[in-house]
Amino acid sequence: AVGTASIGATAYNISSPFDARQQKQRTQFLYKASELTAAGVPSGLISGFALNLQKLSTRSFSNFSIKMGAINTPYLVDGEFLYTTVLTTVKTVASFTTVSGWNNFVFDNVFAWNGTSNIIIELCFDNGTAAAGNAADNIRSYSDGGTASQGNVFWQAGISCSESFS
Repeated sequence: AVGTASIGATAYNISSPFDARQQKQRTQFLYKASELTAAGVPSGLISGFALNLQKLSTRSFSNFSIKMGAINTPYLVDGEFLYTTVLTTVKTVASFTTVSGWNNFVFDNVFAWNGTSNIIIELCFDNGTAAAGNAADNIRSYSDGGTASQGNVFWQAGISCSESFS
């Protein structure tokens, strides 16, 4: 089946993964299989996704990439634990400029989803230099029902796509 699905109702703004003040930044977030199936997403090939942004930045994001992976853990952060898995690159762009509203990403390589695992999406950029006078774009996000010690979004400024989170 070919189609689109919208997951979650906007409740929050998060200033990651597009923080144009940073030299480089790596961000991961998780979509639960239950969220995907409730939105009507069937198992199979995923060829893209979109993020709803409030644009505040003025520069492009260089060496931008998107990776995806599957995991059965319901949260990326659960108390003190940080969950990661092997990710596959699905999109690379030399330079990406965000827009206000929906930012659509059509993958270079489709991602095969089994319909039961949760999906991790990683966005990463390396601009070469910091730009302290710039701004971070806000992603419109939603609550996934986790507790104060659980989360499905985490990021770290100052690391590249190949460096480990600390």
